[in-house]
Amino acid sequence: MNNRELIKQAAKATKFTIFLWRWDGVAMARNMETGKEFPWNPLSNDADNRRLQIKLGLGLIPVNENKWACIKKVKDQNITLATDINPNYAVVLAAVEISKQKGSENE
Repeated sequence: MNNRELIKQAAKATKFTIFLWRWDGVAMARNMETGKEFPWNPLSNDADNRRLQIKLGLGLIPVNENKWACIKKVKDQNITLATDINPNYAVVLAAVEISKQKGSENE
C-alpha cells in the first residue's frame, strides 16, 4: 500500500472520508458525523496522528531500540496491531488494521 492508500484506509476507521488530495500531498478529509472538512495527514503530522490514536483508543510503546508497537487494550490484554520504525506509521498501520476488521464485520 502506498501512503495515499494508507491514509484513505485509516480515515475509514475514524469515519472520515478523503475527498481531495492537495498539491502538497495532504489529504482533505470530511468528518462524516459532523460534516466538518479539514487537512489531514497522520503520517507526517504528529497532531493528526495523536488525534487518530485517541479516537481509536490506541497506545504506542517502544519495542526495542528502533521499533514502535501500536497496541489496543482488549479485555485487559494489550493486542499489538502494528509495529514500525516510525511511530506515526505504526499508528496508521494499526488504524488500517482496525478498518479492515470493521469492514469484515460489516460484510
